Amino acid sequence: MKRFHIFSISAFIILALAQLTAYADEGLRQNQVPFKWLRPVQGQILKPYSEGMAAYCVAGKWGYLDKNGNISIISKYEEAGDFEDGLAVVKLDGKWGAIDIQGKTVFECIYDDISSFSEGLALAHIGDSSYYLYPDGKFQKLPASLTFYPYSSGLAKVRKSINGKDKYGYIDNKGRFIMEPVFDAASDFYGNTAFVIFK
Repeated sequence: MKRFHIFSISAFIILALAQLTAYADEGLRQNQVPFKWLRPVQGQILKPYSEGMAAYCVAGKWGYLDKNGNISIISKYEEAGDFEDGLAVVKLDGKWGAIDIQGKTVFECIYDDISSFSEGLALAHIGDSSYYLYPDGKFQKLPASLTFYPYSSGLAKVRKSINGKDKYGYIDNKGRFIMEPVFDAASDFYGNTAFVIFK
């Protein structure tokens, strides 16, 4: 049954490509192009669009194009992430920061690493210090006694050493424990579900 479905999908794709090729050939014979070219793609590497912006790379430096393919943010970054919650994580001079869609720096490139923004927060580190970064440019230094993880589905996993053993719990986006660190292992939340081990 699975082979039949795969074959059927493949046959459908081949048929669709054949029809598209015939359509394009007919358009060219009539001196008409059946599609519209927007503009040549800028740069050597182009990432998929996110929130109307696409990261592109020229000579090893990254910038962003708008939805029409125009350069919106010039290529000057060593690495460039997708836009999420209006911000993109970028790397400059070996450190990470974040910019908005206009290219304005929201967080200076001073962090050793920054996760992607999710649920309105990103997790960042400078040395042994951890921070949650907010899209409005504010940040919160996190207690050194706990290990924090990026948010997923509105909750973040937290690890705490209790009597020499690592235990895991979860906090909401206000930093409040909704599940105390009592689990021996725990995954991130995916939707309303997380996997935990409790001995």
